[in-house]
Amino acid sequence: MYEEPSQSRGNGTFHWILPSCDAVKLNVDAAWKNGNATLAVVARDSFGSVIKAWARQLVTKDPATAEASAIKWALVLAKQESFLKVTVESDAKVCINALLGVPDEANWNISTLCTDIHHLALDFVNCVFVWTKREANMVAHELAKFVFNQGLPFSCNQSTLPTSVMEAWQRDVISLSLLV
Repeated sequence: MYEEPSQSRGNGTFHWILPSCDAVKLNVDAAWKNGNATLAVVARDSFGSVIKAWARQLVTKDPATAEASAIKWALVLAKQESFLKVTVESDAKVCINALLGVPDEANWNISTLCTDIHHLALDFVNCVFVWTKREANMVAHELAKFVFNQGLPFSCNQSTLPTSVMEAWQRDVISLSLLV
């Protein structure tokens, strides 16, 4: 399934939106440089609160492979956490389009990962893939950047988010309150 990214009123900028009340939104991102990547996954509830966040390293020569690996890892983590309904949101349009079967966006480097992702998606009551602008994916983006510099596997909850990640989350919360 696919959803369009949400636009804020008036100014045309993109912002993070809440998942439905019974779903968990998994924002994913990858930071990549010179064959090294960090994958980040941030799970948030229908109030926008961070349930849990994870990041880990991956060696890959291809940025699209890193982004697709982040999506796959998000589903593995969601299954481990027993989430039933998930929305996977990524700013990697090539990956989301490949998952949705958009032929012009097909990338053979990620075809096997996309097959794995489709199989994992069947384990959920509902699994939706959504493309969004980076501006609406900043919490995952900041987490990937933070852990890239640390070089270690990482997990935390809302109360232990790194400062830069917490600031990105707070910006999301403020933007949500302006929309009400």
